[in-house]
Amino acid sequence: VGNNVRDATATARLEAPLRKMLATHKVDKVYEVDRQLAAVATRMRQVGYHVDLVEQRRQSDIQHARLDHMKAELAQRFAAVADEWRWALAKRRAAKWRKKDPESYLARVQKRYDEIGRRKTAPTDVGFFKTKGKEDLVALFEVLKIPIGKYTPTGMPVTDKTAMEDAAARHPLMRQLIHVREAQHLLATYIDGLPVREDGRVHPDWSVTKITGRWSAGK
Repeated sequence: VGNNVRDATATARLEAPLRKMLATHKVDKVYEVDRQLAAVATRMRQVGYHVDLVEQRRQSDIQHARLDHMKAELAQRFAAVADEWRWALAKRRAAKWRKKDPESYLARVQKRYDEIGRRKTAPTDVGFFKTKGKEDLVALFEVLKIPIGKYTPTGMPVTDKTAMEDAAARHPLMRQLIHVREAQHLLATYIDGLPVREDGRVHPDWSVTKITGRWSAGK
């Protein structure tokens, strides 16, 4: 009881300075909107929303078949540059020396090339190519002769959505890759990845992005 009293007292004391701060920064209206949204979001989490499990399975089958077809088309086009891409990725990885590596750069490149051929593949991969792997993407940009237009302050290539769209305008393989990644995201987030509980409902956990104020629902 004592802790509850202290928490309530501290909260009451904070109200006035917090409201003054909101008014100073002219975000009091935003706060009021978020306050109302919080009440709705809390209720949504408590009650949840119903998921038609039969329809979910049907959509899953449809979208998996669609994704398999798209991946097959991408793999067919990617096969033309697969070996060149593998060497390009091996060279990038060989630039960083690891313990027990051979002294020769060429020997390291060969070692990395062999390692790529042995790495475990995931359902989202196309052969040894990881569709969401940053190093894999950078090596593919290099092979397709697509310039990297932006770098981070530390010198790392940026391969975000804008960079991918620019690349897609230069080479059809990149457009196919974007379509595959979007289909994978659709399945993982909105169909197969729905956290349906025993009651047949989703009870989302909500969070607010600090910079933009955007609401998002997690698992």
